[in-house]
Amino acid sequence: MYKGQNILVPLGGGGLQTDLPQSRIAPTKLIEARNVTLVNGYCEKSPGSKRWNQVNPNSGQTTISGGIAAFSEYFPSSDNQRVIVLGKDGKIYKFNSPFERVQLTAATGAPTTLSLGKQPHIAIGGNEDIGKPKKVFVFSGLNQVQVIENDGVTHRNISAPSVDWTSAYPSFGLVYRSRLWAFGNSNIPDFLYASEEANYENFVEPVTVTATSPIHFDVFAGEGDGISGAFVFKNRLYICKKPTGLYQLNDDDVSPSNWYFTRVNSDFGLSSSHGIAQIFDDVLLFNTQGSVTVLSAAFQLGDIESSDIFNSNLVERYFRQIVSGYGIPKTQALYYPDKKQIYFSIQTKSSNKNNAIIVMDMFGKEVQLTLNDKDSPNYFGLIQDDSGIGRPHYASDDGNIYLLDGKNRAAQYTVAGLYVNPTYWANDYVVDQSIGGYPYEMVAQTPHMDFGFADPAVGLKTKRFDFLELSFQPTGDWSVYADIYIDSELKETISYNLLRDRPLAAVTPPASVINGFLLDVDRLDGDFPKSIRKPLHGQGRTISVKLRSDGFSQDIKIQSLMVYFRVSDERQIRDLRV
Repeated sequence: MYKGQNILVPLGGGGLQTDLPQSRIAPTKLIEARNVTLVNGYCEKSPGSKRWNQVNPNSGQTTISGGIAAFSEYFPSSDNQRVIVLGKDGKIYKFNSPFERVQLTAATGAPTTLSLGKQPHIAIGGNEDIGKPKKVFVFSGLNQVQVIENDGVTHRNISAPSVDWTSAYPSFGLVYRSRLWAFGNSNIPDFLYASEEANYENFVEPVTVTATSPIHFDVFAGEGDGISGAFVFKNRLYICKKPTGLYQLNDDDVSPSNWYFTRVNSDFGLSSSHGIAQIFDDVLLFNTQGSVTVLSAAFQLGDIESSDIFNSNLVERYFRQIVSGYGIPKTQALYYPDKKQIYFSIQTKSSNKNNAIIVMDMFGKEVQLTLNDKDSPNYFGLIQDDSGIGRPHYASDDGNIYLLDGKNRAAQYTVAGLYVNPTYWANDYVVDQSIGGYPYEMVAQTPHMDFGFADPAVGLKTKRFDFLELSFQPTGDWSVYADIYIDSELKETISYNLLRDRPLAAVTPPASVINGFLLDVDRLDGDFPKSIRKPLHGQGRTISVKLRSDGFSQDIKIQSLMVYFRVSDERQIRDLRV
């Protein structure tokens, strides 16, 4: 019988926490959490990235040459799902299914090839009045706004642009109060344009503004360098300006000529027009400081710093060391309702493009933050599966769209299966077997623990570490590696195989197999959690365990760690590294 002490360290219940002394960091937190997910109660390897657009055996590749600048899901009718794509080649494409790509033709007067600004945007609108068709509005930033009607195969210039949209054009648009609102003109950066009510294509402001006519707003000209973003919160329109400034539209009056903007905050700065995630009854915004602001908290507390998620979760310094200030204007944001996760794409200091994602898990009572560095997203968007659930996707420089929530633990892989051409498709329309792609590393590291949280008398004492027990969900015949740091020095690496135990004798193929279930071999009630204990070799005051796995298509589900040790004495261990 073991006569030392043992301390349980649960995993899967806490994300990153780095901005405290190690002894004060909760043991459930992680000082490194890269390509891990915590939504299922385990510390688990992040889902893979599955290529959405597929090779058509009849017509060939559906990849967009030169990369993708923007995309959006679009339903011209309730039973026809489409994806509209703006390529970096300046062309507009429509996907009728993941296998069928159509390049749209420019109508008379419309540019055949669009010039692209810094952040092109696609807005979905139409049906604003009886008899009006569904429409897609493509904001390239450097050309006239393009319009696609219904399930058409052409794009055209917007029919009634503002009179000043002759050499400078808006770069962003959103729908509010039965109008399309646009901004981003380089010649008048403070201007906000509202279309005619129930006519999203008419932006020509009359001399006398009526209750339904188009109207233009000069939003606090002279303050800042123009409008950087817009969003709707609690049925109000808000505008952000560069470098800082948040403004609200007061539109209670029945006459739009009496509408006006007021300044709400002069300290907040929005990173980009796409750095906005609307969740539940709140809005999260990636700010110009490289952090995330919770809008409701900013209103309640009246303090931007107090509403900063990175600051309140003690990871502000950690992310400041990672996020490149030059890349902040490229930030993208997306809310994934089904898993209550928020993604913020970032550019790290070692890159010249977006090459990582900060993931915020909002599922539990606490916000949990992790870092994903296996994907390089240009643009985020949701695409519904066959059950109507919007799944997170991103566009890449390689000209493809990828599902971020793929089943296989591989990055940018495609799938094997039969060609289908539905009018409405599922993300898992074929057998999910990975082809190509590449492996990525999962890393989850505990704080350097002295176990003072369990027994203050033990914290400062030297310990002889005897065993490390890993509890996990068996996932396959592969290993997870545990790097053991004692007093911050790497001492050894231990391997744990995650193969499940079969209760009966192995069956030599061919055997009766039903969807991967081996008759007379596998348990009907599924796999049980499994624990493996292995010896440790070393003594010191603190211990940290770094779990890692970089195998191709290998799932990892860790439940907890158990550290076994005996208290030695209170003497300090001499540092042999100096």
